[in-house]
Amino acid sequence: MKDEEKAKGNQSSDDILAELNAHHEALIYTIPDIVYFKDIQGRNMVVNKAFEEFVDLKKSEIVGKTDDEIFPHDLAIYCRLSDMEVMKTRKPLRIEEEATSKDGKKTYFDTMKSPLFDNHGNLIGVAGVSRDITERRHHEEQLWLFRTLINQSNDAIFIDDPETGRFLDVNDKACSSLGYSRYELLKMGVVDIEANMPDHFSWEAHLKEVKEQKSMVLEGRLKRRDGTTFPVEVNVRYITQGKDSYMVAVVRDITERKQETERYTAIIRSAMDAFWMIDHECRFLDVNDAACTLLGYSREELLGMRVSDVEAVETREDVFDHIRCVKETGGDHFETRHRRKDGSIIDVDVSARFIDIKGGQCYVFIRDITERKRREERKIARLIEDERFKTQRLESLGVLAGGIAHDFNNILTAILGNISIATQFLNPSDKAYKHLSEAEKAIFLAQGLTRQLLTFSKGGAPLKTTLPIALVVRESAEFALRGMNVRCDFVIPEEIKPVEADEGQIRQVIHNLVINALHAMPQGGVITIRCENMTVGTKAPLPLKEGDYIRVSVEDSGIGIPEEHLSRIFDPYFTTKQTGSGLGLPTSYSIIKRHDGLITVNSRLGTGTIFHIYLPASDKEIVSVSSDEKVPVSGRGRILVMDDEEMIRTLAGKILGHLGYQVALAVNGQEAIEQYQKARGSGKPFDLLIMDLTIPGAMGGKEAIERLLQIDPGVRTIVSSGYSDDPILANYRTYGFKGVIKKPYRLTELSHIVHEVISRK
Repeated sequence: MKDEEKAKGNQSSDDILAELNAHHEALIYTIPDIVYFKDIQGRNMVVNKAFEEFVDLKKSEIVGKTDDEIFPHDLAIYCRLSDMEVMKTRKPLRIEEEATSKDGKKTYFDTMKSPLFDNHGNLIGVAGVSRDITERRHHEEQLWLFRTLINQSNDAIFIDDPETGRFLDVNDKACSSLGYSRYELLKMGVVDIEANMPDHFSWEAHLKEVKEQKSMVLEGRLKRRDGTTFPVEVNVRYITQGKDSYMVAVVRDITERKQETERYTAIIRSAMDAFWMIDHECRFLDVNDAACTLLGYSREELLGMRVSDVEAVETREDVFDHIRCVKETGGDHFETRHRRKDGSIIDVDVSARFIDIKGGQCYVFIRDITERKRREERKIARLIEDERFKTQRLESLGVLAGGIAHDFNNILTAILGNISIATQFLNPSDKAYKHLSEAEKAIFLAQGLTRQLLTFSKGGAPLKTTLPIALVVRESAEFALRGMNVRCDFVIPEEIKPVEADEGQIRQVIHNLVINALHAMPQGGVITIRCENMTVGTKAPLPLKEGDYIRVSVEDSGIGIPEEHLSRIFDPYFTTKQTGSGLGLPTSYSIIKRHDGLITVNSRLGTGTIFHIYLPASDKEIVSVSSDEKVPVSGRGRILVMDDEEMIRTLAGKILGHLGYQVALAVNGQEAIEQYQKARGSGKPFDLLIMDLTIPGAMGGKEAIERLLQIDPGVRTIVSSGYSDDPILANYRTYGFKGVIKKPYRLTELSHIVHEVISRK
C-alpha cells in the first residue's frame, strides 16, 4: 500500500496536466490575476498570461522552473517559505506580497495560496492566485495620510452631505471640541450642533448660496454635548469629485479672539489718548470717547467724517501724504495740528499703524501736546534769551579781554624789549644772560593767559607758519608742568611732519590739555603725549578731509570724565571744577577747528582720559632759525613809529636807534600821516612806518594805512598789535601792510622784520 502511495506521489507532470481539463486551462490563462500551479518540488507547472507578463517571460521559459530561477533571490525565498507553510499545514494561506519587476517597478499583491491534491487526496503541489493591489495600496496610503493630516488640524473639520446636511466624516478636533465620539457625530448633522439656528433657516437656501459663491466665511456659535456654546468662524466650501459632491466646513474656535477683541474694545474705549480707526479713504471707522472729547464731536458725528475734516493743515494733500507714508512704511510717528469743533487749534502727537485688511486700515493714537508745545516754546524763548545774554556777556568779556590783552601785551613788550636790549650787553655764558632768557620765555607763555579768553570770545584767524609740531608740543607741556608732581612721558618719532599753524594758539591748546590732565591727577602721576603721522582716507570714521595728518594724543591716568559730561566738555562755561572758567576746552576746540583739524576725547571713570588732536600735515620744510637770526641786524634809514603807549614808543625808539636807524614818534594815525606828508614834502621821506593797529579814541593803523596808500601807493608799513588774534594780523597784506609783528617782541625780531621790509624792493 505504501509503495502504491509513493508511486502516486511521484506522479509525472504529464499525468498532472492530463488530469486538468483543457477547458479549465484556457479559462485560467485568461484570468487577469496571476495564477500558477507548482508541484511538490516547487516547480511551476501551470501559469497564466498575467504571470508571463509580470516576469516578462514566455510560458515555455517558466514551466518546469522553480521560483529561484525566475524571481530575485529575496522574493524567491519568501515565496518558497509561504509554499512550505501551505504544504505543511495543508490549509489555505492569504498574504500580502511585495515584488519588484525587471523594470524596477514595485508592485503589491494580495495572494491566496492553497494546497493542491490529486483524486486520491495526495498533496501534489500548491495553487496560487495573486491580485495586483498596488493602486489600492496607494489609495489606502493616501487615505491614511489624508486622515492623519485632518486629525492633526487645530481646526474642527466636517464633511457634510450637501443634500441632507448630515455629517459624512469628521476629524478628531471636531470630536474633542463638541464632546461627542466620531460614531455619535456621524449620526448627526449641522442643525444638531448649531446653537443659534434662526427659525427661518433653510438648508436648501444655504446650499444654494455656498454653491454660487464656491466658498463662504461665516461666524456663529456651536453647541457642545454638555450644552455650553462657543463662538466659531466657519469656512465652508462646496466640492465636487466626479459625480459626487460634498460640503466641507473648517471650523475655528474664536473664543480667545473674541475675548481679545472685547479686551481691545475695553482698552480702546477707556484709553486716555484719543484713538480712531480709518479706512483707505481716510473715513472714520471707529473712535473712542477720548477722541470725541479731544475734538468736541459726538461719536456719531465723527463716524460720518474724514480725517481731513479735523486736520488743521495747509491742504488736503498733506493729510493724504501722511496716510501714504503710513501705508508705505507700515507705520509712522509725527506731530501735526487738529481743528476742534469750536474752531480752536490743538497740537497733537500721532502714532499710526497700517493693517492690510479690508482694503487697508490705519489704527491711530493721538495725544494732545498743546500744553507741552507751549512749555517748549516758552523754554526755547528762555533759552534764546539766555543765549542772547550769554552772547552779550561773551561780547563784553571779549571787549574786556581785548583791552586787557592790549594793555598787558604793551607792558610785556616794554619788559621784553628792555630785556632783549639788556642781553645785547651780556655774554651768553653769563648767569644773568640765562636768567633773562628764561624771563623772555615766560613772557611769551604769559601772553597765552590773555589769549585764551580772547581767542574764544573774540575769534581771530590763526597766523600760520610752518611749525615743528613735536618741538612745540614738548616745550608747551614741559612749561605747563614745571614744578608740579606730575611727569610727562613723550612718545615722538623723529620723522614727525611739520604743520601749518599759529604757534601761539597751538601752544595754548597743548597747555590747556596738559593742565586739564594735571587737575585729573591730584595725587600725581604720568601724562603720556604721543605724536604720530597718519593718513585719513574716504572710509575713515573721522569728520576730516582726506589727506595726511599729525595726531597728538594727551593721555592721563586720572579720575576720568563721567559719561553724562562727555558731550558737554566743549561747551563754553561748562566745568566740574570749583575753580575754573570753563573756557579751556572750548577755546582749544575753537582753535583746532580754525586750523581745519579735529579734537576728540575718550574717557572712563577711574581709568583716565585721552584727548586726540588732528592737524593737517605740511610738506613744507621748516626754516630753522640760524645763529645769524638770533643776532640783531643793524641798518640805516628813517623810521616812523606810531603807538599810543609812551613806553612802547620809547622802547621802539631805543631799539631802532641802537640798530642805527633815525626814529620819529607819533601818538596816533592822524599825527603819523601828517609827519609822513611833511617828511615827504621836505625831501627826507620815511623809509618805513611801524603802526599800532588799535588806538583807543583815535585813528589806528587800519584807517591810517588806507589814507597813506592814497598819498603814496608805495608806502612801506609794518602793523603791530597787542590784540594778537585780530584777523588783520593773519591777512595783513590784504590791507596793504608789508609786514607784521605781534606784541610782545624781542629786539632781534624787530630788527629782522624792519631790515626785511626796508630791503624789499
